[in-house]
Amino acid sequence: QVFEELASRIIDGCVDGYNGTIFAYASVPGQTGSGKTHTMLGPHHVENFMLNPEQRGLIPRACEALFTKLCTRAAEASPPIYSFCSYAQDDRPSSFQVVQLLGASEHSVLSSVDMMRILEVGWDARRTAETAMNRESSRSHAIFIVEVKTEELINTIVNKKCATLNLVDLAGSERQTQAKTVGSRFKEAININLSLTVLGRVIRTLSSVNRGDGHVPYRDSKLTHILRDSLGGNSRTAVIVNLHPDKSYFTETLSTLKFSSDCRKIENTVRANEDLSGDTVMAYKSEINRLREELQVIENRVRSGA
Repeated sequence: QVFEELASRIIDGCVDGYNGTIFAYASVPGQTGSGKTHTMLGPHHVENFMLNPEQRGLIPRACEALFTKLCTRAAEASPPIYSFCSYAQDDRPSSFQVVQLLGASEHSVLSSVDMMRILEVGWDARRTAETAMNRESSRSHAIFIVEVKTEELINTIVNKKCATLNLVDLAGSERQTQAKTVGSRFKEAININLSLTVLGRVIRTLSSVNRGDGHVPYRDSKLTHILRDSLGGNSRTAVIVNLHPDKSYFTETLSTLKFSSDCRKIENTVRANEDLSGDTVMAYKSEINRLREELQVIENRVRSGA
């Protein structure tokens, strides 16, 4: 039900060239173990996503839905040429505007099964480390990036569309006094909490009434730099907020609810990513001229008959 209500429209839009993003969030600090990874991926003990479809999270369901939509579209019209490219979660901003994903791998896939196999490999490689608060706490943000490209032949015109789908599982954040992390794990926790703090700052700035007067600190974090289009840009974005049921997290729960309220105030400007340049534009012009000539011939015949 969560997938149908929240993610289905975003997945459908990707086939039509609209960027999409879905991510799960819990407030900082202290909300580790609130169910972010369970929501996006499913139970951690489900080793193979294909063996237990009822318990799959949003990401495996999205993989299947994308190909289902494409197959349906191919049956309705001239067969499109499509490809998917998925990327891992490591990232580092370059000296230019583009964010480089270091250590990421790119794969072309032919089916949802291929996508889920790649997803399994990526999640197995994701770093996890036991903490005092959560035995399965994720030690890095994970972004499963799917690039969908389609080409459809309409008469003599090739209609090209491209969309990027970001499926994000944020790392767990914790109070260091409770998590009891040391050494490299402590540094990891600091970086995780910092990136989530910047995410909150970006959301607050975008949701402000006077957002045009303030600088949006996208570049203060690798996470927000990568997701820049998703936050106030060209993307259909859905945010899932996860709450911990323990009453000791009352303050963090209120903070999470405030975050979700701010997210609802953000308006993205969404447009389809279509190729309307070069040969495509010339093809459109040629087709328009051809149709005009046909129309003129028909009009002449009508006049002659009259």
